[in-house]
Order: sequence, then structure tokens, then C-alpha cells
Amino acid sequence: MRAVPRAILAIVSVGVLAAGRPARADRVQVVDMMPRPFSGERYQDSEPSIAVNPSNPAEVAGTAFTHDFSCAHEKPIYVSSDGGESWDLNCVLPSREPPGGGLGDLMVRFGTRGGLYAAWAPGFHLKVLRADTAAAPGPMTTILDHADQTLDMPHIDVATVGGHDRVSVGSSKPYTFSSSATVDRAPAGEAAAPSFLQTTIEEYALPDSGEVPVAVHPGGTTYAAFARLYSLPGGRTRLMDVVVARDDPRADAPFRGLLDPDGRIGSLVVRERNVPFASADGEGPFGQQRVYGSSIAIAVDRHDPPTVYLAWGDAQPGSVQTLHVRRSTNGGRSWSADDLFAVRNATNAALAINTNGTVGFLYQQLMGPTDGDPSTWRTQRWVTRLDRTNDAFAHVQRLVLVDFPAREVWRQGDPYLGDFLTMVAAGPTFYGPFSADNRPLRERFPSGVSYVRNVDLDAGTLLDLDGRPVGESIDPFFVKVEEVSLDPCATNPGICIDPAAMEKGLLGLLCLDRPCIVRDPLPQNCLVKFDCPGCAKTQLCPPFYHLFLEGLDPAWNVGLFDGSGARVPYEETRTPTGIVLSFQPSPELYLDGKIGDYVLGFELGPQGKVGVRYDVRTRLESSDRPYGTQP
Repeated sequence: MRAVPRAILAIVSVGVLAAGRPARADRVQVVDMMPRPFSGERYQDSEPSIAVNPSNPAEVAGTAFTHDFSCAHEKPIYVSSDGGESWDLNCVLPSREPPGGGLGDLMVRFGTRGGLYAAWAPGFHLKVLRADTAAAPGPMTTILDHADQTLDMPHIDVATVGGHDRVSVGSSKPYTFSSSATVDRAPAGEAAAPSFLQTTIEEYALPDSGEVPVAVHPGGTTYAAFARLYSLPGGRTRLMDVVVARDDPRADAPFRGLLDPDGRIGSLVVRERNVPFASADGEGPFGQQRVYGSSIAIAVDRHDPPTVYLAWGDAQPGSVQTLHVRRSTNGGRSWSADDLFAVRNATNAALAINTNGTVGFLYQQLMGPTDGDPSTWRTQRWVTRLDRTNDAFAHVQRLVLVDFPAREVWRQGDPYLGDFLTMVAAGPTFYGPFSADNRPLRERFPSGVSYVRNVDLDAGTLLDLDGRPVGESIDPFFVKVEEVSLDPCATNPGICIDPAAMEKGLLGLLCLDRPCIVRDPLPQNCLVKFDCPGCAKTQLCPPFYHLFLEGLDPAWNVGLFDGSGARVPYEETRTPTGIVLSFQPSPELYLDGKIGDYVLGFELGPQGKVGVRYDVRTRLESSDRPYGTQP
């Protein structure tokens, strides 16, 4: 009998994050992605993106402006088959350019059921590509070779809608052409010859660095964000409006879900903001990083479709670029009047929302003076942070991923760190990339770091394959933050109640309101609902425990937690009369004759009835093996 894992569905903000004090024992992983065979390289590998296969999170793909002279004509992507711990390069991007040529703007995404998609614009020639897996030998299949060869900065998102991969790609035209913001969409990207529809959502979009990020909800709604130029009479345009457009499924016309007061596409978030600008020659105040557009990011909550978060950058007094975050709870029709969060002198915003409802905000902030005497700019530092919140940024939990001198590694060209970042969430885990100085000094990585390329971490030295020192440069890094969810009852006690009945072999579940979780600590059940067996002399210790829940109505979801609130691995097997939860206590939590400090949580689902008692027959057995593998 196949064991199927299940867990309590998230119905509350799990783990309130208090400023300055972590609320979870989260697992954080930071990895320099440069593969070991290229340990001697010293290029500026900037502007990274990351994609994670939701159906197999161990499969990860990444991109950066990476040179690989082992490729013939195809260009490389990064691939990992172990969740980002190790990385290789795969030459899969079809190109006629010789080895070592430019890569061009590039972003990757997986479909909900797998299948890797890439949006690539070498020389402003937009292409959309597809492969079954990230490790499949190249070249990837071209599913869109755009006739308009003046498009740049492609942003891609993919979601499975009605059994098909809905692909959306937002792009803009550089200032040397007629500026505009466009979205190309295919309702079935996995088809042999997908049909794409192009929509110009704005004729006067922000030129050059004007990003058009897109977010596709599994229900079929597509959001796109962009900066619209605001004209000034008789002078150069230096103001912009920030706008969000929405394409609704089965609508009569594309992207008419939101309209501004003048009837133009999109909902106005803010108006007449100063366009940020920093010199592209590396001599300006912004830590060798160019800025002449706006850093825009958008994310839709896949479990709460009307909730959308938006980030953008504009120029504020005393700040080259300030990042702002706002929220809509009605599908983009209106937005929070004030910033939920703002960061001065920052760039490369990325947003994602995980299954716990946690919002992740990834960005890079320049610390130090940006005005006055340029000689003081030598003290500048780039700090990459991942901030997370469960309460719309009222409280924030901050992770510093790297902190390095902004002018220690001199730029080889633009962009220094990149014009954008990406971030995705799969389950409770956030995945993202960032580019940074690759010098292996532990003190620069407060959340820890590991390297795939050859290094001596104790000496803080990069090494080639022969063990010779290598000078530092800019590398792409991978970050993975897995949230270990706390018991909802510990963070929101008002939703949790005791069982309505707890007697020998019987558990009563009764909710008088929603949301509701019935919390059932297992140690209290010993000698009440069932006898808790200990370890026999000839038995595995700790043994496997099998909790029989007979008659459990499908309206209830069940999860198992330890005393700290962390989810406990278990297997769930459906039987003709109910379900069986099978787990083995960890040795440190095991208590002979009492199981250990574990809690069952029963959540009332949408089909459950408030005010009705549900009775469940219970019993406990133990053995030397998981349930379903009994002789």
C-alpha cells in the first residue's frame, strides 16, 4: 500500500516574526555556484536568475552572464540535481555566436509540473525556449523566435492552468528604439508549436532598464508591472508612474482587468516619481552599479489570489534609488496608501510568497556615503539581504547573506551585479540567486557559505584546480531558506482548542468557529486514549509508532509536530476505515512509555461543519518497521 504524506494546511500566519529575534530555526544555505572545473575563472558573472522544479525541488536551474569556452556554439546554464548543493554547466542555449561571446539578458522558470522554460534576449532578439529537464542535453527547443528584434530585459513566469503550462514573458524596448512594455503569452507552452499572443500594455514605458515582471496565478490570472513615463513639457522626461496590469481568464480583451482613470491599461500604484539614475561607467556614487531605470518586482499569493505584492525603485532625496513595497488585497484594484517597507540606496528587488504565507523580499543595499567627496566612496559596502514577514512588514525577520566592499573588485563592464534578481518559493522554502565578490572570507557571509569551486576557506583564498591562488571576481551565489514551521497554536493561541472528548479509544473533534485547530498532545494520551508501549528488549528502540484514526472525516486535515512546533516526518496510509500515521520518534525526543513530546493537530477544512462533533476511534501500535511494510 502506497504511503502518502499529508500535513495541516496553512490557515494562519505561522510564526510571527519579531524584529531582531528569529521566530524559527530556519535552514539557510548559501552556495557559490561556480562549478569546480572552472575554479580558475575570473569573470564578472552577474545578473543571476534561479528556477526550481516544484514537482522535484532537487532540480534547480540558474543563469548568469557566465562565459564557458567548453561550449561549441550553445551558451551555458547552471544545473543542480541535489537542491543547490553542487552545480554544473550545461550548454543548452542555441546560439550562432562563437565561444566566449556575450550571453544577453536571460531568465528561467519551471512549469508547475516540471519542464524548464527560458526567456532570452541576446542582442535584443527575444526567444522563448523549453526543455524537459534542466540537465537534458542541448540545445533547448525554441518555442518563440520573436519577429520584433528590439526587445530587452525579458521576465518569465509559468503556471499550470487547466492542465497546460501558461507561459508569460514581459519585456521592454531599449531607449534607442520606440519604448514600450509588452507581454507575450502562450496558453499551452508544452505544445509542439505553442501559439503566442503579444500585447503592448504600454506605449510609453520606462526606457532601457524598464523591467516588465510578470506573475501567473494557477487560476489563470496574469499580472504585469511596469513604469510609465510621465511627460514634462519642453524637457526630458524624468518622472514615472508605477502601474500594475491584469489579464483575466476568459476576458473579451487582453489585460483589461485593471484600468486607470483615463481608461489606459493598468492600476496606478503611485504617480510622478523621480526616475533613478546612476552612472554606467563605474565612476558614479552607486558602488560601481548602474541604475537608469527602476527595479520592479511582483508576486501573487497562490493560496490567496487577490493578494499581490509589488516592489519598485525610485529616486528620493539623499538616496540614489529607494526600494518601496506595497500590497493589494483586491486583485490590484487598489493599493496600500503608504509603503509597507522601504530601503534606501538599494537595487535588484525580488519578491516571492511561500505556502506558509510568508513574503520574502530579496535585495542588495549599498551601505556608506553616496554624496560628497568621491574619495569616501571607497568605504562603501554591498549588503545582500533576504527579509521575510508574515504580517505585511509590521515585523520583519532579516537574513544578511553577504556583506563585501563595493570597490574591492573593479568592474569589467555593465552590469556590475546585475540589472535584476529573481526569487521563487516552492512549498515553505525560498530560493534565490545574487552576485557578489567571491572572496571566501567567512566573516562576509553571516548566514554561512559553501563553495563548489576550489577554495581554502580557512585561508580565505580562491584556488585553481592545481591549488594555485586565484584573484577574486564576481560570482553567482545560490540561497535556499527553508522555513521550519512553528505550531500555529504557539503563535495564534486563539484558534486552537482542546478535544471535545478524550477517553479510552475515543477522540472528539468540535469547532465552534473558524479558523480552528484541535490540538492533541500525545503524552497526555498515554493511559487515557491508549496505552503507550515502551521499548521491548528485542525491539527496535525507538520503535515505529502507528496511530490509527478510524472514522476521521475527510473534512479534517491532520499534521504531526514536535514540542518546538516543527513538522515531524511521517507517513500516512489510508485504510478502509480511516488513516494510519506512522513515524519513528527521534532518539533525543523519545520517552519510554510516553512516546515523546509530540502533538497532533486537526484542522477543520472548508467542507467541515462548525458546531458538529466528529468522533474518531483511536489506537496505538508499535513495531520495528513503518506501517505498510509489515510481514
